Amino acid sequence: MYLTVAATEEELPRFNDGECITRPVGIGLVESALHTAHLIEHYNPEMVFCTGSCGAVDPALKISDVIIASVVHHYGFSTPFPYTPAPMPLHQVEHLLSNGKYPFKVTSGVTLGSADIFLDQDRYSMLSGELQARGIQAVDMESYAVAAACRSRGVDCVVIRYVSDSREEGRVKAYKSFLSKMKEHASLLIKDILERAEREVPYNLVDPPVLHDR
Repeated sequence: MYLTVAATEEELPRFNDGECITRPVGIGLVESALHTAHLIEHYNPEMVFCTGSCGAVDPALKISDVIIASVVHHYGFSTPFPYTPAPMPLHQVEHLLSNGKYPFKVTSGVTLGSADIFLDQDRYSMLSGELQARGIQAVDMESYAVAAACRSRGVDCVVIRYVSDSREEGRVKAYKSFLSKMKEHASLLIKDILERAEREVPYNLVDPPVLHDR
C-alpha cells in the first residue's frame, strides 16, 4: 500500500484502486509533519508521495511544469545560534519514468526548499542570496516536513510538485481549474512509477542489484 499526501484536499490526485491512499496533511511545516507521521503509523505504507503546487525560483522552470525533487532544504529555519538543518535526500525514481512520453514537461533532480513562507516578490528579494547559495530551484511549504516524518519512520519519500507561480510569470490566474489539470498529471506520474516499479524492479527502487559476469 502507498500513501499520497498534499497540503489540501484540492491538491490531491485521484486513484481508482485502493493501493494508493490519499490524505491532506495541512499547510505548513508543523501541520504536515504531524499529520504525515500519524498517517504513516496508521497505514504503514511502503512509500509516501508528496505532491501539490510549488513556486519556481529557477527561471528555467515554468508554470505547469512538473518537478521531481532529489533533495529538499529547510531554508526558512532560524534560531539564536548558528544551526542549519541538513538537506533531506529524497527517494529517486527517474529510472521509472517514461522518457518523453508525458503530455507535459517533467524535470527531475530538482533541489527544493521548504519554509513557512509564501515566496512573493519582496520575500524573494530578501531571501534570494540564501536560495542561490543552496542551489534551491523551487519552493513550497510542506515537502521538507513530509520527508522528515518519512525518514523518522523509515519510509521512502517521493516529492512530485507542479509549478503554480514564479518570479518571472507571476501566479496562475484560474487556480481551481489549474489544480484540476495538474492533479491528473501528478496521478499519471505516480501510477506510472508504481506500475514500472512492480514490473521492472520490485525488489528495491533505490539500489537495484548489480549483475556481475561469471
